[in-house]
Amino acid sequence: PGALLALQKLAQEDAHEDVRAEARDLLEPTTTVGKRLLAQRIKRLGSQNPAERIKALDELATSTHWRTMVPMSCALLSDPSALVRTSAAKTLTNMHDASVLTALRVSAMIEPDAKLRNNVRNLLRGLRRRVDGLIKQLASKNANQRLLAARALGQAAYPPGLDALIKATKDKDPRVRRVVVRGLRNFADERADKALRVASSDGDAEVRRIVDRHFKQRERLKGWRTFFRDTNRLVTKTMDKNPAWRSVAAVGLGVSGAESAMTSLVELLFNDKVEAVRLAAAWSLVLMASDASDKALRKAAAKDKSERVRLAARKYLVIDKVGLDDLIGQLADPSASVRQDAAEALSLRATSKVLHHLIRAAMCDDEPGVRGAALRGLARIGNPLARTVINTAQFRDPDPHVKRVAMMMYILAGGK
Repeated sequence: PGALLALQKLAQEDAHEDVRAEARDLLEPTTTVGKRLLAQRIKRLGSQNPAERIKALDELATSTHWRTMVPMSCALLSDPSALVRTSAAKTLTNMHDASVLTALRVSAMIEPDAKLRNNVRNLLRGLRRRVDGLIKQLASKNANQRLLAARALGQAAYPPGLDALIKATKDKDPRVRRVVVRGLRNFADERADKALRVASSDGDAEVRRIVDRHFKQRERLKGWRTFFRDTNRLVTKTMDKNPAWRSVAAVGLGVSGAESAMTSLVELLFNDKVEAVRLAAAWSLVLMASDASDKALRKAAAKDKSERVRLAARKYLVIDKVGLDDLIGQLADPSASVRQDAAEALSLRATSKVLHHLIRAAMCDDEPGVRGAALRGLARIGNPLARTVINTAQFRDPDPHVKRVAMMMYILAGGK
């Protein structure tokens, strides 16, 4: 604790910029002391005391680590205190990350406090000036300033910053080049891809490793894309010993709309021993929109041994008659099962009206089942903002099953 406090003081108060920069580097989450500091601050975002949550946001205001981005974004989207949400909005405007930008855009649509909602919209309008400042900073003579600018432009994948980042692949400081290639991975642009291939022969071994790992991951994703688009292989996975795979396969078959999979889905709904798998099969059968799927759902609604499956099947059967506002309200219910049922029902009614509410659930709900259900709906909406959230969940969600669902949804939603 003493070392932690001393480094924090040096990072903020030392008279020399080089000392402040070195202390900040030592407090980065790649170090032992930095990891401890980051964990402490993120934990305090869950404090029962609003003042403590605001203090944690203030302390995280200079963080550039990806682990802080979703918790801070969720303070803006989900905190019960308007004061905390206001503090989060001010803090997040200085952050640069896809999660943060998504949270600001969602808040600008669904924030209940009208004054804060307008404030967030004004902050978003002023963001372009900040991006221009980062592009200018990337040409600074100070390597630490260039590194911070490259990290911000890359993490947020700001389109206006792409050319500047490509130019920075030739930066004389290898630390900057490492951050640059990490950022270029976030751009869906052929120019970024070309620059990364050139960087594969960089003189720095770490730069080469980052680029090599990126292209290997892309090849694995290509293999998974082939798998999830193969109905026969998905049908085979409905018989897998692992219930997580059976659930994922059921969802994949539903989203693909494969009529030939009807028998497999009905079999899962009637006979699988795992409740989560039967729920996934019920959800997928709704998407089939046939007499056979309707008949199967009616049977499950009457006879399934799980009350939750029975209730979900009944909700799916009358989904067109359930008010969207009622379902959106249920996303805030104290019961995780009610929230999951609501998320699954909303994912069947996937429209632009529910987009922002599904994003909040996918990013911020503490129940993995709710996040997974929300991701299904985002895949069905499939617009760029929805795909950004799904892609983020592939890498940042703490639950491996949700990550697997996110990967599948990203592929089915057309992600590259």
